[in-house]
Amino acid sequence: EKELGFSLSAELKDFYLTYLFGKLEGTVGDIDLYFYKMYSINNLEKKIKQEYADGQWCFPNSQVFLIGDACCGGIDNFFIYYDNEKQQLFIYDNEEGCEQRIDIKTSIAETIANMKPFFEKDLEHVNE
Repeated sequence: EKELGFSLSAELKDFYLTYLFGKLEGTVGDIDLYFYKMYSINNLEKKIKQEYADGQWCFPNSQVFLIGDACCGGIDNFFIYYDNEKQQLFIYDNEEGCEQRIDIKTSIAETIANMKPFFEKDLEHVNE
């Protein structure tokens, strides 16, 4: 936090300190979410700094972190961001001329809890 120049929100701290996963992906509504892997807390400081630096590429001078990839409505150019200052999870497509931001109305923890695994999504189509 000293190096970043600001404190991480409780929600972002929980995300980085609670979840260890090789694969965390699923669907919420029509959005497919693919969170970046988090294998151990040994490299956590490096990961946080990198995700902050990656967030600055699109959102300079902000407290935005890039934490994953997303696909929405069949468009796979989206990325998952977290705005630490506003405590807001969102996806964003930064393709020039097509910029699109979609706010996710739930916290990171609620979003993860509400994600349906992809196999479950595929089963819904089989049952139709």
